[in-house]
Amino acid sequence: MPKKKRILKFEDLIRFSMPERGIGKAKIKLNMAGEVSMSSVIVRSISEANENMLADFRHSEDYKLIMIKPGENGDFKFPRTGLKKFKEWKEIMRKLGYLLPAVYYMEWDSEEKVWVGELQEVAEAPVI
Repeated sequence: MPKKKRILKFEDLIRFSMPERGIGKAKIKLNMAGEVSMSSVIVRSISEANENMLADFRHSEDYKLIMIKPGENGDFKFPRTGLKKFKEWKEIMRKLGYLLPAVYYMEWDSEEKVWVGELQEVAEAPVI
Protein backbone atom coordinates (compact mmCIF):
# COMPACT_ATOMS: atom_id res chain seq x y z
CA MET A 1 0.00 0.00 0.00
CA PRO A 2 1.53 3.36 -0.99
CA LYS A 3 2.24 5.88 1.74
CA LYS A 4 0.15 9.02 1.88
CA LYS A 5 2.18 12.10 0.99
CA ARG A 6 2.54 14.69 3.77
CA ILE A 7 1.03 18.06 3.03
CA LEU A 8 3.09 20.10 5.52
CA LYS A 9 6.77 20.33 6.21
CA PHE A 10 8.26 20.46 9.69
CA GLU A 11 9.09 24.15 9.31
CA ASP A 12 5.44 24.93 8.56
CA LEU A 13 4.23 23.69 11.94
CA ILE A 14 3.76 25.83 15.06
CA ARG A 15 6.40 25.45 17.77
CA PHE A 16 5.31 24.38 21.27
CA SER A 17 6.36 26.75 24.04
CA MET A 18 7.75 25.30 27.25
CA PRO A 19 4.95 24.97 29.86
CA GLU A 20 5.14 26.66 33.25
CA ARG A 21 6.37 24.46 36.05
CA GLY A 22 3.51 23.03 38.07
CA ILE A 23 5.56 22.59 41.22
CA GLY A 24 4.22 24.64 44.08
CA LYS A 25 0.79 25.13 42.54
CA ALA A 26 -1.88 23.98 44.94
CA LYS A 27 -4.59 21.83 43.42
CA ILE A 28 -7.20 19.21 44.14
CA LYS A 29 -7.89 16.56 41.53
CA LEU A 30 -10.83 14.15 41.34
CA ASN A 31 -10.12 11.25 38.99
CA MET A 32 -12.39 8.84 37.13
CA ALA A 33 -12.10 6.24 39.90
CA GLY A 34 -13.43 8.70 42.49
CA GLU A 35 -10.04 9.26 44.12
CA VAL A 36 -9.19 12.76 45.31
CA SER A 37 -5.59 13.92 45.49
CA MET A 38 -4.49 17.13 47.19
CA SER A 39 -1.27 19.07 46.91
CA SER A 40 1.03 18.73 49.89
CA VAL A 41 0.79 22.46 50.66
CA ILE A 42 -2.95 22.06 51.32
CA VAL A 43 -2.43 18.97 53.49
CA ARG A 44 0.32 20.75 55.41
CA SER A 45 -1.85 23.81 56.12
CA ILE A 46 -4.66 21.60 57.46
CA SER A 47 -2.17 19.68 59.60
CA GLU A 48 -0.72 22.92 60.99
CA ALA A 49 -4.21 24.16 61.89
CA ASN A 50 -5.02 21.02 63.89
CA GLU A 51 -3.49 17.61 64.34
CA ASN A 52 -6.84 15.87 63.79
CA MET A 53 -6.76 17.00 60.14
CA LEU A 54 -10.24 18.51 60.34
CA ALA A 55 -11.53 21.24 58.07
CA ASP A 56 -14.78 22.77 56.92
CA PHE A 57 -15.10 21.69 53.26
CA ARG A 58 -17.76 23.41 51.11
CA HIS A 59 -18.83 23.72 47.48
CA SER A 60 -21.05 25.94 45.36
CA GLU A 61 -24.34 24.52 44.10
CA ASP A 62 -22.84 23.86 40.66
CA TYR A 63 -19.56 22.49 42.12
CA LYS A 64 -17.50 25.04 40.18
CA LEU A 65 -16.14 26.53 43.40
CA ILE A 66 -14.82 24.76 46.48
CA MET A 67 -13.47 26.14 49.76
CA ILE A 68 -11.55 24.55 52.59
CA LYS A 69 -11.27 26.24 55.98
CA PRO A 70 -8.74 24.36 58.13
CA GLY A 71 -9.59 24.09 61.83
CA GLU A 72 -11.16 22.11 64.65
CA ASN A 73 -14.64 23.49 63.80
CA GLY A 74 -14.72 21.42 60.62
CA ASP A 75 -16.30 18.02 60.37
CA PHE A 76 -14.47 16.80 57.28
CA LYS A 77 -11.39 14.72 58.09
CA PHE A 78 -8.64 15.06 55.50
CA PRO A 79 -6.05 12.29 55.07
CA ARG A 80 -2.42 13.03 55.90
CA THR A 81 -1.44 11.32 52.65
CA GLY A 82 -3.46 13.77 50.55
CA LEU A 83 -5.37 10.87 48.93
CA LYS A 84 -9.00 9.99 49.63
CA LYS A 85 -11.74 7.89 48.02
CA PHE A 86 -14.75 10.11 47.33
CA LYS A 87 -17.00 8.26 44.90
CA GLU A 88 -20.06 10.34 45.84
CA TRP A 89 -18.31 13.48 44.54
CA LYS A 90 -17.41 11.66 41.32
CA GLU A 91 -21.01 10.61 40.75
CA ILE A 92 -22.32 14.12 41.38
CA MET A 93 -19.80 15.60 38.93
CA ARG A 94 -20.84 13.07 36.28
CA LYS A 95 -24.54 13.79 36.81
CA LEU A 96 -23.82 17.51 36.41
CA GLY A 97 -22.12 16.73 33.09
CA TYR A 98 -18.53 17.53 34.04
CA LEU A 99 -15.67 15.62 32.44
CA LEU A 100 -13.26 13.76 34.69
CA PRO A 101 -10.62 14.15 35.88
CA ALA A 102 -11.81 17.38 37.53
CA VAL A 103 -9.07 19.77 38.62
CA TYR A 104 -9.42 22.70 41.00
CA TYR A 105 -6.50 25.12 41.24
CA MET A 106 -6.44 26.36 44.80
CA GLU A 107 -5.36 29.71 46.22
CA TRP A 108 -4.98 30.71 49.84
CA ASP A 109 -7.15 33.67 50.88
CA SER A 110 -5.19 35.05 53.84
CA GLU A 111 -7.97 37.47 54.80
CA GLU A 112 -10.66 34.79 55.07
CA LYS A 113 -8.16 32.06 56.02
CA VAL A 114 -9.60 29.62 53.47
CA TRP A 115 -8.38 27.70 50.44
CA VAL A 116 -10.44 28.69 47.39
CA GLY A 117 -10.54 26.52 44.28
CA GLU A 118 -12.17 26.98 40.92
CA LEU A 119 -12.99 24.08 38.62
CA GLN A 120 -10.86 24.11 35.49
CA GLU A 121 -13.20 23.63 32.57
CA VAL A 122 -12.25 20.91 30.12
CA ALA A 123 -13.79 21.27 26.68
CA GLU A 124 -14.45 18.49 24.23
CA ALA A 125 -11.81 18.13 21.55
CA PRO A 126 -12.57 20.31 18.53
CA VAL A 127 -13.34 18.74 15.18
CA ILE A 128 -10.66 19.78 12.69
